[in-house]
Amino acid sequence: MPSTTSENPWDNLANYFDTNIDPGQIESNAADNIHICWPVVSDIISTNLDNKVGQKALDFGCGAGSFTSELATQGFQVMGVDSSQAMIDNAINAHGRVAEFKVGDSSLANLCL
Repeated sequence: MPSTTSENPWDNLANYFDTNIDPGQIESNAADNIHICWPVVSDIISTNLDNKVGQKALDFGCGAGSFTSELATQGFQVMGVDSSQAMIDNAINAHGRVAEFKVGDSSLANLCL
């Protein structure tokens, strides 16, 4: 029988960190990002950057793409990058129309410039 475990450990955690599911089903560690970190970072961005429309942003380690989507709603042309194909699959399924998502590492940063 083929193994269901991926060589990339983040692929195996894609469901655990999927922030695109019903809020009551999100694991507490993932929910910390949504309820504590993201609002603060989002507020800093909206307060300190006047003209976001058309500006490029890179969400490196984007996971399931929820924060990438938040950046897009603020007007950024945003790319979400994650090393996990499973995480990127979740992101594309939930947010593929608002941002570009790619599997990769920091070497993809130049694509956003």
